[in-house]
Amino acid sequence: MGVAAVCLSWATVDPSDAVAIWLDPSLAMKPTETALVVIDPQNDFLAEGGAFSKRHMAPSQCADALAWSVSIARQQGRKVCWVLSDYSASAGDRALAGETHTGAPCCVEGTWGAAVIDALVSEHSRAGDLSVVKRWYSAFRETTLDASLRSAGVRRLIVCGVATNVCVLATARAARALGYEVWVLRDATVAGTAGKHTAALRELEGLGCSVRSIAELAMDSADEVVLRGLGSGDSALHCNVFGALGADRGALFDTLAHEIEWNVMMHRGGEVPRRVAIQGAIEGSVEPLYRHPADEQPVMVSFSPTVDAIRRAVEARTGHPLNHCLAQLYRTGRDWISAHSDKTLDLERPSFVVNASFGRTRTMLFEPKVKGAVATQKVPLPDGSVLLMGLGTNRERFHEIKQEGQSDDDGPRISLTFRWIGTFYDRETRAVWGVGSPAKTQPEALAILARRRELDGAALRAELHDESLRMLRVFREENVDPSFDAAKYQPGFTVLDLSALEGGDA
Repeated sequence: MGVAAVCLSWATVDPSDAVAIWLDPSLAMKPTETALVVIDPQNDFLAEGGAFSKRHMAPSQCADALAWSVSIARQQGRKVCWVLSDYSASAGDRALAGETHTGAPCCVEGTWGAAVIDALVSEHSRAGDLSVVKRWYSAFRETTLDASLRSAGVRRLIVCGVATNVCVLATARAARALGYEVWVLRDATVAGTAGKHTAALRELEGLGCSVRSIAELAMDSADEVVLRGLGSGDSALHCNVFGALGADRGALFDTLAHEIEWNVMMHRGGEVPRRVAIQGAIEGSVEPLYRHPADEQPVMVSFSPTVDAIRRAVEARTGHPLNHCLAQLYRTGRDWISAHSDKTLDLERPSFVVNASFGRTRTMLFEPKVKGAVATQKVPLPDGSVLLMGLGTNRERFHEIKQEGQSDDDGPRISLTFRWIGTFYDRETRAVWGVGSPAKTQPEALAILARRRELDGAALRAELHDESLRMLRVFREENVDPSFDAAKYQPGFTVLDLSALEGGDA
């Protein structure tokens, strides 16, 4: 582990200490010497209907970002400090412009606008937390914050909240002047516009602050941290999962990139914007079968050693087996996957759809199928993380990874999507049986094949065409209906893909 890995600010470290930390990274800053500072998480700033709640991201996304930051900080053993505002006294005093709020009264003590947003009520001011009320933009001005932090032994502040260009900036500037190391979480701070947010982040960097992300906060620890209640409430993100495999961060990506044989996959006559491979638990000629709308799929191969080790680590968190893996290589930030719901025709229930991420952090969007029902949730997927997506989330929300960045060399990502499949395919006989087939056993599947061998070519083609069309229609229904009942897939299907449609009905 080098200097960057221990995240030092040399401006606050004695040179002799710096040498000692280089030689022994265990001397680096401990979590208990850091504090997450949550600035102004109040209704007037972050709730719909608040006096000054116009922000560059949706209020619910701000709330998610702050709640996740607090959860991560607590799990890592960091202090949490709550900074609330009361601008009732300064309102209207133009002489104080630039130092405190001088507009209409807001965050007035005892009002709804001053209260902490609903998403953080259960987290706010737990035992051991620090808390101050400020009347100026800077959380240090005329408060006990500095004294409380020093008494707690805090040397690094991790700042989040609102607004990036006002109170976050003023507080970070004061903290740097007082000798604190400062991180600012760019995706857990918000401003009135994206332009103001970006300009403030640049100014913060100029002050010597380190601008980071929620994903980087989660990764600033060897210990596993978990964010629960994601999506529709049945999903969770586990970070720092694979330390037990003995690989340094980034090493698993390199190993997977070379170990997996990547393929081009086609859909609707075009190349999908990423490389793919399929691995699984193959027994003789029998393999688990996962079907979804596609012209074709790569040939499944047995789990490679590293994928299999990752699978076993993930199974310890799902509580159920995983016998199928779709590996995808996002070569740059320009590779993407469109909004969709996974198809559950062949899945055992109950189970999770699992996404393990390696390399560049990308963002998973959970979007409601019914516009306006709930807000879109943006979940970061850092290197070494595992997202357990519940089937309720899959039913009620689309998920996607949008394009990011502007260049073709902005960092690759590998995702391994594991599933527990209950449908099986025999390569030798071409029999299909299990939860997604009308044949629930292998002998029943062989009987279907025997009957079809008695059909003439035209009758067989018509039967396979009709079955493929019915499967496609149910796929489409599952993709858009937030109340979809998986029983609609029954009695099941024997076709492997949609090739029998020959593009005409797709």
